Amino acid sequence: TEQLLRQEKEQLDQLILEKEAIQQREINSIAEQKGELEARLSEQKITLDTLQEEKSTLLEENDLLQKQLDAAREPDSDQLEEVAMLKQRIAFLQEEQDRLATEQDTNHYRIETNGDEAQKQNHSEKPLDPSQIEDLRRKCSELEELVSTKEDELKAAKEHSNQLTKIEQELLATKEQKQQSDERADQLTVEMTDLKNEINTLLQARQQFEHEVNDFKGKIADLEAALADNEAEKRKLVGKVQTLEGEIEESSKFRDQLEQEVQETKSALESLGQELNENNEKLERFEKQNDEYKQELSEKTETVDELRQKLEEIKKSAERRVQDTKAELSAQEDAREALEEQVTSMVSQLEQSAQRVSSLENQISELKLEMETAELNRSAAERLREDVEQELNEVKESLEEAKVDCREKEMEIEDLKRECQRLQQETADAKLDLQNERERWEQSKDAVGEVEVAKQTLAEELLQLRDYYDGQLKTEKERYNELQQAKDQLEGKVQEYETTLKAEQDRSLELTSEVKILGQAKLELEESIRELEAKIQELTQCHEEALKTEQEKSAQLTATLEELAQIKLDLEESNRERESLTQKFETEQYRTEKLTSTVQELEQDKQKLEESVREREASVKAEKDRCNELQVRIDELEQTNLSLEVQVNALRENHESNLSTEKRELEQQLRSVLEKHKSLQEEHANLVEANQQLDQEKVQLNAKLINQRSALVIVEKKLEAVKQQLDDKYLELDDMKRKYSSKVTEVGAIKAEKDQIATEMSQKLNEFESYRKELTHLSQTQVPSMQSTIQQLGVQKKELEQKLQVSAEKLSRKTSEFHYLEELCAREKATNERLAHQLEEAKLSPALQPDGRPSLGDGKVAQALRKENEDLLKQLNELQKTHLFKTKQLQDRIDELKIVEMEYGKLKDEMATMRHNSSFQEKETEIVELTQKIYHYEQVYEETNTKHRSLQRQNDELRVRHQNLVMEMDDLRRIADKDRKSRRQSTHDDRRGVHFNTRDSATMTDPS
Repeated sequence: TEQLLRQEKEQLDQLILEKEAIQQREINSIAEQKGELEARLSEQKITLDTLQEEKSTLLEENDLLQKQLDAAREPDSDQLEEVAMLKQRIAFLQEEQDRLATEQDTNHYRIETNGDEAQKQNHSEKPLDPSQIEDLRRKCSELEELVSTKEDELKAAKEHSNQLTKIEQELLATKEQKQQSDERADQLTVEMTDLKNEINTLLQARQQFEHEVNDFKGKIADLEAALADNEAEKRKLVGKVQTLEGEIEESSKFRDQLEQEVQETKSALESLGQELNENNEKLERFEKQNDEYKQELSEKTETVDELRQKLEEIKKSAERRVQDTKAELSAQEDAREALEEQVTSMVSQLEQSAQRVSSLENQISELKLEMETAELNRSAAERLREDVEQELNEVKESLEEAKVDCREKEMEIEDLKRECQRLQQETADAKLDLQNERERWEQSKDAVGEVEVAKQTLAEELLQLRDYYDGQLKTEKERYNELQQAKDQLEGKVQEYETTLKAEQDRSLELTSEVKILGQAKLELEESIRELEAKIQELTQCHEEALKTEQEKSAQLTATLEELAQIKLDLEESNRERESLTQKFETEQYRTEKLTSTVQELEQDKQKLEESVREREASVKAEKDRCNELQVRIDELEQTNLSLEVQVNALRENHESNLSTEKRELEQQLRSVLEKHKSLQEEHANLVEANQQLDQEKVQLNAKLINQRSALVIVEKKLEAVKQQLDDKYLELDDMKRKYSSKVTEVGAIKAEKDQIATEMSQKLNEFESYRKELTHLSQTQVPSMQSTIQQLGVQKKELEQKLQVSAEKLSRKTSEFHYLEELCAREKATNERLAHQLEEAKLSPALQPDGRPSLGDGKVAQALRKENEDLLKQLNELQKTHLFKTKQLQDRIDELKIVEMEYGKLKDEMATMRHNSSFQEKETEIVELTQKIYHYEQVYEETNTKHRSLQRQNDELRVRHQNLVMEMDDLRRIADKDRKSRRQSTHDDRRGVHFNTRDSATMTDPS
């Protein structure tokens, strides 16, 4: 046992070190996460500032680009006219070039034809006159002049054509530039249309936000009134909690009283232990005396054998010599007298040994009574262990509830984290948009460098508007800074909440680890108890063997006594003739009468001892009644705790119902606001279509401001929602802290009780080891002399023990099956709670709530919801089937328990008959043990009945929950169908409106 305790201590130290290391790691990880979150927050602040600066610069650059576009569109008309003139001139010059080329060809042909004709005439005709020659020379000179003029004209035409090619190349370059400028202008127009659309949407959002702000102001007033009501209810609840705390203090006082009584019982147990030590010392003395008596008995048995041989020899000689002489008779008489003296001495010695044996029997009976008291104490310890196990189970259930609450809170924290991630993604998208705009601005900046001169005049006119909007921007920035501070405060609160959650999780982990340790200790205690039971069984077996050996020895003694009686009869027959022999025989009868009187006195002493044993049993029964009263008090305390938990659950349900009603009212108000918002959107669309051309420049300037305002409004809404959630979470945290404080106190009490039980068990183990040693010693020395009186009872005891073992095995099986059914019911409860939680989340999901916005995936969402609903219905039907099957199983097990109860009745009857059959003290102790076992089994049967009733109640509650869930699913389907229809109509109308607006904006012409 000391080694086991040392091992347990070492294991506990190792577990404590591991827990400390795990806690240190978790603290370090939390600190690192906190630093990372702070760094991220600082980076986000810096990025927000940079985004604001970039937005202001982009607004200015957008204005410059618009002015440059307006200025660039004016010189394009002049360039187009010049290009048209140049194209006409190029066509004219190409026509002239073609005409001159044709004329040149004709002139060359004429010259060649004229030269051939002249040669023919010179050959065929006569020589020409000088007048003709002069005419020809004149014509040649004229032709040469024409050729020279034509060549000059050709050169001029070539030069002109070269110039035209250059002009065409320049025109192509200008065309390419113009195409590039047109593409840029188209891009800018597309961007302008996008900006116009964004401005329109922002104006709509602004108006919507103004209406929503007014509505939210009214709602805030209503919520303040509701908060006042909630505070009043909270005060009432605080009063109730105080009363409950008073009751808890009373219960703690009662528990202290019980602990005092337990300490008194411990002191009584210590006194019993002292008595046991004294009895052990007495046993050692008796063992020494028994050794001496054994030696004397062995010597006397040897003498008896010798005397028997002598008697036989004397008998033979007497038969021979009876008829011979009286002298021999006188000698025989002398020898017989000596023998009679020896026999009387032997009888006196036997009487003394019988007295010693009776005293030893009395001592053994006292030891058995003390063993019975020890067994009763062990049963009380087992009951205490069972109580501790029940408390541990309650703590486990509370820990499981706390784990479920922690999981729900972790889910809520994950939702908040997802919202934060979504905000971060939105900021990242805004950064990307700004970067794209910056790149576009850089691209347009190169193309707009030539138009900056014309832009300055418009910039002076826009300074006034810019000053006005700068003032508004400052106010918006101040408001944004205030919101940022509020956001930082909320983030700090969220971090505190996360730290508290982590601390609670650590506590829950510690509690679970402690529960595991207690479970291990419990298993070890059970193993030690089993070992002790095995040792006790071994001791009983040894005791039975010793009794058998003692019975054999007693049988031998009876045989020797019978032989002595036969010898006496022979002597009487041989000495009937003599009067002296008759007188001595009478004296021997007188002595036997004395022996019978001593035997009667011993029987009276035995009856006195039995009366003392009965008184001791009565005291034991009184102690049992006292333990039962303590158990009843403990049950009453548990019932009070259960009633308190029921009251707390009722208060929680009332609070949740109030919150659900308030939430429904807010949803109805939101729906009305959304309907108003739709009507306002329609009116605003009409106004925007009428005033679209007039408000282009103002919209371009106000676009980014409205974006910022809308973003700020969204952030405000989210912060308000986060505030509400944080308030709810803080309330839940307060409740959880109270629960954890109570559970920590309970766990501390359980630890103290566990330590006490461990110390008691160690003491009991030491005592049992000492008893085992003593019993082994007794079995070796004294117990063999007492085996004959217990042999029949041992057989009957074995039969009864076999029957009881069979019944105990049946009960253990049924209890294990019952625990398995309880676990299944707990699992089904958890699944039902999870399904209810999923239903509540589905109710609160934005997919089911109508928000008036178009959703393009309603059909897919409806299919998914239908599938989920069908799966849930299947699960509920399966749960109903399993409940029915389990109720049948429970009924079967109850019938089996009734059969076992009948068997117990039969066993009781058998025990009653056994009391009449035998009156030995050992059998009475066995009957007491059997009655205790029967009482224990009756308690188990009652517990199984109560658990069966509780399971039936849970089954009924699960059926009611199932019906409620089915009704809620039908309501959700109806609401989803209605919302789906309204969304389809709204998406159809919105798409038509968007298509119409985009068509008009695409077909509009620029007034410039």
